[in-house]
Amino acid sequence: EVFQKEVRTINTKRGESNVVSFSFSDYTNSINCSMFMDPKRMGDIAELKDGAFLLIRGFYEFDNFKKDFILKPNAMAVLQSYSETDDYDGEKRIELHCHTNMSEKDAVCSAESIINQAYKWGHKAVAITDHGVVQAYPAAAGAVKSIRKSGGDFKVIYGMEGYFVDDTGIDVATLNAKQIKRYHQIILVKDLVGLKNLYKLVSDAHINNFKGRPLTLKSKLNELREGLIIGSACEAGELFQAVLDNKPEEELLRIADYYDYLEIQPIGNNYFMVRESSLP
Repeated sequence: EVFQKEVRTINTKRGESNVVSFSFSDYTNSINCSMFMDPKRMGDIAELKDGAFLLIRGFYEFDNFKKDFILKPNAMAVLQSYSETDDYDGEKRIELHCHTNMSEKDAVCSAESIINQAYKWGHKAVAITDHGVVQAYPAAAGAVKSIRKSGGDFKVIYGMEGYFVDDTGIDVATLNAKQIKRYHQIILVKDLVGLKNLYKLVSDAHINNFKGRPLTLKSKLNELREGLIIGSACEAGELFQAVLDNKPEEELLRIADYYDYLEIQPIGNNYFMVRESSLP
């Protein structure tokens, strides 16, 4: 969004020229822009004004006059301001698999922005399920508290997407010596007992079973499963991988029986498997 547009006229060897300066922001950062314009062609940028939305391509370089880095545009397009809405008039969905910027290389949104957006769309709750960690919980709780202070109602479902390892029937020496296949798995908190058990699982995974990733052992999960809801997660989950491996139906049923619910993601989430392999 453009703000603080300014036009100055200067004299050059070729005659008068206009210096058009403005700033624009994506609401997380702002950049100054500057460009020379022929006074006869100012009509070309008539739509460049405070409040306009632009897509800009240019060169980011140090400006000796401003003593700062600026963007020198070489192409601009005016855009219409747009906000995504959820116009479904029935019971709104509740997202049970959502990452914040506490998930390494998997998300950029803060817990606050996710919760505020879900609330704005009329959703009643959202689950926060970062990869192997729970650091987003204080921010999530703060966002919900702010909503309730303003008279609104919203619930955060605390959870985690764990790195799950089926260690049953495997001794500790074998587990440490070989690369055991790990799967993604969603763990949601049902009550305070479950919250405490999830904290124990996270601690155990980081302190005792960190092997490239904090691993949640099936034996430990079985021990601390009270108050928790276990979901099969994405294509990296145990069940989906078994389907891809063409495991027999009885094996699929055995795996599925371990979970409290099975996750079905939008087709687009798995399209990369078609793009990157020979899968139909």
